[in-house]
Amino acid sequence: RVALKLDPSLPAQYYLGAALARKGDYEAAREILAAIPRNDRQYDPAQRLLADIQSRTSTAGGDKLFLDAQVQLQNERYGLALKEFEQALAQAPHAKWARNADVSRAICLEKLGRTQEAETALETLSADPSARSNVELQLAFVELLYDTARGEAALKRVDDLITAVADSPETHLWRARVLLQLNRVDEAGHAAEKAVKLQPESPAAHNLLV
Repeated sequence: RVALKLDPSLPAQYYLGAALARKGDYEAAREILAAIPRNDRQYDPAQRLLADIQSRTSTAGGDKLFLDAQVQLQNERYGLALKEFEQALAQAPHAKWARNADVSRAICLEKLGRTQEAETALETLSADPSARSNVELQLAFVELLYDTARGEAALKRVDDLITAVADSPETHLWRARVLLQLNRVDEAGHAAEKAVKLQPESPAAHNLLV
């Protein structure tokens, strides 16, 4: 049962819509509130309530899309993940997960080979001070630079990341790859050894040592 403090200046139509909204029946609430004509004194409070309902339902829909997109990214379905991250951000651009969605979107662009879009997104995200220690973000940028044969820039970025986060095996693995690209074989071997030490079960690091 929904208890409402009634304002006698407002007819019951508004209160019925509000009661339905409080119960979570947003579709019925929208139908009732949207039918209130502009010249009715219920109109302004009804519009405010409609806006509130829209905000609540958009955030909920965005939450689901974001969670689904994370699953797609984990399963390396980058095209579908990108689509769902973008839809989630469009529905709830200020959600608490929006920053993570922006980072994941940039990673998807990089994985899909959309280099220019990815680099623009990664540059924008990297301007935030918190990005310095974001391993996923920085390694996506390192991979982009590596794939576009910009080894020195990739090495600088991976070294900066190691300064911020010293114990990431994936970071040392990428340092080894970049050093190999630069024909600095001995240094690459040391970086791969560091990756193995941090994550002994890593086949990728062991392969670089062979």
